[in-house]
Amino acid sequence: MSHTGCYFRGMNRTPSAKSRRRQPVSSPALTWSHLGQLHRVTVGPEANFEREVAPGRWEGFQPNPMGAEFVAAAVMIDARRWRSYLEYLPADEARWVNAFGSHRMLALAALRECPALKEDFMNLPVLALLVAAHPLLRDTTTPAWAELTTVFERNGLFGLLEWLGLPATGACLEFLAEAQRDTALCQLEPMRGRLWQLHEAGVVRSRTGHSWSQALAA
Repeated sequence: MSHTGCYFRGMNRTPSAKSRRRQPVSSPALTWSHLGQLHRVTVGPEANFEREVAPGRWEGFQPNPMGAEFVAAAVMIDARRWRSYLEYLPADEARWVNAFGSHRMLALAALRECPALKEDFMNLPVLALLVAAHPLLRDTTTPAWAELTTVFERNGLFGLLEWLGLPATGACLEFLAEAQRDTALCQLEPMRGRLWQLHEAGVVRSRTGHSWSQALAA
């Protein structure tokens, strides 16, 4: 598994002076630099992901939360800038995104790319993290937002769990309801493997008398 799975843990570096000079602080959009190219997320219900292809010229791009540009965003965008940006989101979404801490950009990408899943994301926050990390879980470098949405629309939440490589069971949903939304990305694959071990062993809450978090730690 790529080492990028843990890139959201313990990052406290500050952007270089050159990077700071390129940040248009007057804009409410979240803007950051990656390999000398500016990227941004616009405000409003759409929250479009864009990159600057020429001075003052922006084009949309398909966000890949496992890509290097998201690593740069996590390093460069601090909590103060997030607070300013979130003022432009609906109140329920702003609270939900802000609670993700270092995973805020991943949560925002999942919410914007999969609007049909908003209610499930609100009820099961860690599901948004799993959805955002789908290139990691499906071992691909290319995001498949359209395919993901189609699977959900055709087969519902259990179909989505199966697509993500998780047990498509009510017990799995019980675990997701307890799981922390700030789970490190490098822990998602081990978590999935442990869930399958418990599933195959027939370990369910009603039999163990313990919570899923206790069962996973056993």
